[in-house]
Amino acid sequence: MNVYTISTQALEKIDIVLFRSMLQLVQKQLNAMWSVESSAKIVLVDIEQPEGKAFWDSQLTRPEILMIAYAKKNFKDTRWFLPKPIRVQPLVNLLNAIATQITSQNLRTTSLPRENNTSPLSHNLIDLNSTEKSSRPVSHDYLFDPSKYLLGLVQTAVQTGQAKRFSCAGLPPLYVLPNEQRCFTSLIHMGQIDSSQRILYGAFAEHIESADLPLEILHQEVEQQKLQSYPLETILWLTTLYASHGRLIHEQAQDNFVQLKQWPNFINLPHHPVHINLAAFMLRHTTDLKTISAKTHVLLPSVIDFVNACQIIGLIIEEKHSKRIEDKHLPEQKRQLFKSILKRLRQ
Repeated sequence: MNVYTISTQALEKIDIVLFRSMLQLVQKQLNAMWSVESSAKIVLVDIEQPEGKAFWDSQLTRPEILMIAYAKKNFKDTRWFLPKPIRVQPLVNLLNAIATQITSQNLRTTSLPRENNTSPLSHNLIDLNSTEKSSRPVSHDYLFDPSKYLLGLVQTAVQTGQAKRFSCAGLPPLYVLPNEQRCFTSLIHMGQIDSSQRILYGAFAEHIESADLPLEILHQEVEQQKLQSYPLETILWLTTLYASHGRLIHEQAQDNFVQLKQWPNFINLPHHPVHINLAAFMLRHTTDLKTISAKTHVLLPSVIDFVNACQIIGLIIEEKHSKRIEDKHLPEQKRQLFKSILKRLRQ
């Protein structure tokens, strides 16, 4: 898959965090790999900021730079535009359109419109793909490193036993109390996590503000903000699901034979319906990830996310050999009964 990098110019801190986190969330919907770097030939520019407007005007004579206007309205009347606030579908459409444009020109040159689309720029937008691919090792792009995300910070807090507050650019904070195996955050709707929580749980560690807290202060802030208490495994599970993005934790994981130790506690673990199917299959069979995907008809990236989350909370057994798989399916009546029981337990 082609790999592209993009940088930002003059965005506010909250917008940078949202953009980077949203880019991770939509990666599966993109037809190329994208990552945010400090410098790139594709630049998202907040043209509502004086610094952004000045940058935009200064770069118009540089045809090797592809600029994307970021604003509430496209008052520059430019082809590449991302509306505020960032939304999933406009971002996906924009990045796929840019990747398609570059690919259609054989990844060598492309013609882009000037301001107001009056005339094309036809020089030297060269090697946006191949240059970036050569500068980034495959292992960095395709493996999941928990230490780079909120998940890694939570794991460190658990290892040290230090009570922590994690916050990120105005998003709802997360409090972790390792010695009591509890965490505190805004209400988690088990069936559907809201967008601000998804962004926090999948945020890069470098964007997280971390503070050590005495127990008295932690409980005081939790009470003032009327936060909810959850088992620590709930946050470990969520921070894995929303940061993993279908990437293996290590290269050997795809060929390892895995099985579940026990049924996940879906009362405390927000989940999708496919997770129930995966859990049921993995309790009965020891096999590799591709076979799990094929037998359950669940896309491989979703299988990887689920296995990563189960591994982080200690539910995975790795075996040297697979076990014979028989094609048995849970009767629909029993499946619906189980879902009904889960629904009642959540009430």
